Amino acid sequence: MRPTAELVEMACCDECCGFAGSFAFKQPGVFSAILNRKLVHIEQTGAQIVATDCPGCIMQLQSGLLDRCAIELRHTAELIADVLKK
Repeated sequence: MRPTAELVEMACCDECCGFAGSFAFKQPGVFSAILNRKLVHIEQTGAQIVATDCPGCIMQLQSGLLDRCAIELRHTAELIADVLKK
């Protein structure tokens, strides 16, 4: 039996997570607001796992998710590898 998943796209999925390199350090207030908005959109999906390909987003979102909830963050390639192993 192959693992299955349902893709649930969050609102404003094409908007930046706020990491943007050194921007997070130069503009911490703006950075926090952008991250919070992204995390709210993630939580609203009801998803158990969030997938992204961007290393910056992985670092940014992981730290935010750890502080807020139990949603797991994975690189898209990890999810594909899991399916191929089975």
